[in-house]
Amino acid sequence: MVDGTFSFVQIPMADLTVERTWDMAGMRGTGSHTVVADGVLVPAERVGALRLPPDLGAAQLFGICALAPVVGATFGALDVVTAMFASDRKPYMTSYSRMGESPGARQ
Repeated sequence: MVDGTFSFVQIPMADLTVERTWDMAGMRGTGSHTVVADGVLVPAERVGALRLPPDLGAAQLFGICALAPVVGATFGALDVVTAMFASDRKPYMTSYSRMGESPGARQ
């Protein structure tokens, strides 16, 4: 809150520290650690009022807040899989020389 208004700020990651607080078995890859801004002074030009459109319904707000990161993560995963199939990586315990040759890996 800045002067009674919901606001957002832009802070470079170099000014923040990451506390490794997420040690859940099987969930380490989520990167759900705590980001800490300790003693960070944010210049006024990096602060903006959070103004949502007046006709924004609950479904759109849910889409922006919850589904957009999921879509972004999905595209990131697709990039990783595409790069894996483009590489010379050999599937584990098979006679195939590349991932792209393995029907099981493609499936």
